[in-house]
Amino acid sequence: MSPSAFLSPDEEQARLAQLAVAPWRPTGPAVGEAFAPQPATTPGLKGHWSPLAATSGGSAVAGPSAALLQRWLRPHWEAPVTDLAQARFRQSLHETLTDLQLQELALANGYVTLAGVHTAVYEQLRALLSTTAVQQYVLDYGYPLLWQLAKRVGLADELAGRDPALRPMLAAVPDQPPLAPGNQVRFASFLSLYGQWQQDSALQAFEQLLAEPEQPAGQPSEAVQALRGLLGRAPADWLRTFSLPPETGPAGEPTGAADTALALQAASGLVRFVEGLANAWQLFAGTDRTELAAFLARPVGAFFGYRLRGQQALHTGPDWSEEAVAPELLFYLTTGTVFEPVAAGAESPLRELTTHYHAGLHALTELWALAQQATGLQLTEP
Repeated sequence: MSPSAFLSPDEEQARLAQLAVAPWRPTGPAVGEAFAPQPATTPGLKGHWSPLAATSGGSAVAGPSAALLQRWLRPHWEAPVTDLAQARFRQSLHETLTDLQLQELALANGYVTLAGVHTAVYEQLRALLSTTAVQQYVLDYGYPLLWQLAKRVGLADELAGRDPALRPMLAAVPDQPPLAPGNQVRFASFLSLYGQWQQDSALQAFEQLLAEPEQPAGQPSEAVQALRGLLGRAPADWLRTFSLPPETGPAGEPTGAADTALALQAASGLVRFVEGLANAWQLFAGTDRTELAAFLARPVGAFFGYRLRGQQALHTGPDWSEEAVAPELLFYLTTGTVFEPVAAGAESPLRELTTHYHAGLHALTELWALAQQATGLQLTEP
């Protein structure tokens, strides 16, 4: 019997309440309301909202048209998203889909019971995946645990029967492994880590950089160039003053205090990204980590330069695991102080910090390998 079967009603309600108010819950326009009749209102972070309402002058509408949704949810590499309302709607959809994936991870680890969430999850997932534009968005951007969740709540056959394009994704869903003892505790610890990630501004800055639109081959974005220029060199005098002499730095390095501060924030996010995902990986050591790897497939794939497109992973970005990080910069990002070689003497912590960072990179390599296996991804060049 699954350990979740022994949950008391009060304990499960407490866990469901925690999931409902956690910091990773969608904060943008309510995506679910865009798929049902509703009174249109001015677009905003609160209240009823839909993309059609944003363009209808405030009149009552029956939800967005299929053509409008298809335009708003188009692949950004075909046509960049510059409209603020569109960007907010897409972000809200991303948060909603990620939240559903997290609920699948909670179910897989016995943190909540299927009976406790089935009705709400089934209805929300069915409404979303019954919409062609959302289906294509999921296939374009890769949310692999949604197919596992569809199978778990009894929606897979309906989806496969209605749309043949979804059959390969649903057929690739692996059988659910037995729940390991202690997984509820592990998942609770993971939730705590995940909540911290959502409130970490440096980590969010780096993840935004990972999510940037693909640039033409050989033309990395200015943010990528600035971060690359920062990682390899970090002299103490420069860190103290937050300035780089333009005549000594290669093209793309930050040249002023403002640019340097932004690059430092992204560099801090990179280090925290490696540490955070490595901690999550180690948290589930000794257990089946298939669903954890699938949940983290999108961000860890982007770290290695891959974007998920259905069952393909296209190599379109830089591989951050190959970027050397100066030991002095690791020290600064970890301690918030500038490394002083004279004061440190024989007790220099630089080697230990570098070893720890490379251990984190090794954990991410294992995580990415399992993510490919868990989701049936095929690595391809663009």
